[in-house]
Amino acid sequence: MKHNKPFTSFLFAVLILLSFQSAAGLNDATWYVSVDVDQIENNEIYKFFEAKVKSSETDDFVKIPDEISYISLYGNAKGAEDATAVIHGDFSQFSISEHLLELLYTHESDAADMIEESTVNYKNNEIKSLKVDEGHSGDAKEVFFSKVNSGLTVISFQLDEVKNWLDNNYDNHEINQGSLFSVVVDVQSALAHMGMNIDSNNHMMQSEIFQKVAQVSASASEVNSDMVLDVALSTNDEATAVQIEQIINGLVAMNNLSGANDKNELHATFMQNLNINRNGNDILMSTYASIEDIKRYEIGHLTNDNKQVKVEVKVDL
Repeated sequence: MKHNKPFTSFLFAVLILLSFQSAAGLNDATWYVSVDVDQIENNEIYKFFEAKVKSSETDDFVKIPDEISYISLYGNAKGAEDATAVIHGDFSQFSISEHLLELLYTHESDAADMIEESTVNYKNNEIKSLKVDEGHSGDAKEVFFSKVNSGLTVISFQLDEVKNWLDNNYDNHEINQGSLFSVVVDVQSALAHMGMNIDSNNHMMQSEIFQKVAQVSASASEVNSDMVLDVALSTNDEATAVQIEQIINGLVAMNNLSGANDKNELHATFMQNLNINRNGNDILMSTYASIEDIKRYEIGHLTNDNKQVKVEVKVDL
């Protein structure tokens, strides 16, 4: 079966994002990822890569529909594959499920074998069910879509969680204005940000000292023509924070001595601009690179790749 990349990239990007190890509802969420689609699409780096892909011979560029403005995903790291996506935008005339189905039937020759549609009516609301089996293995994923109102659509592997949104159980959660729970990094102006409370899931950390990390949060922001990356670790006590700060500083020193910075100019820029601060139980790592430097590096990287290809061709001849 031959897949058309724009369709499969968009549809299965949604499924992959929803396939984090997660369970339970919004009030029990232990992780979240939020993406400000409007800000990202106005970002110079995004525009640069969009133009580059469109001018290439590939058709890999994934265009998020203009009606979508903000995406938040959340779940609980203890459970099975049951994440939820909350999507803000203009859904007065636009349906995410219909958009995906249109792409599917337009670009997939065996769409009828790949997907099964059904509809559930719930309190005068329509919940669309799409059961997708990409590999025809019989192990299909069922995803539920519902428009909560003209500005909000919910996608989830859990039918009950969609019903929670339709029942207005989460009206007090303004997740497009901040984070689902308190995090150290700034989220108000971020292009994207995430948080994970891992104090009850410290098995995810291999190091004994890092098992004492209670939360990880991160954000990416555009500030004064720079791309700024922030990562924060919150620990259970200040003594642990001191130890982890020392370990991180040691790892940075080893990196600088290893010569790794010489191999990647952009990596060197981020490492040179890295700032590590500790405030009580919190460790904040922040770094940045100018947008122009990022674009310049990418252009140079592509040029070098092209040169390598040309050399290989000549040798083959």
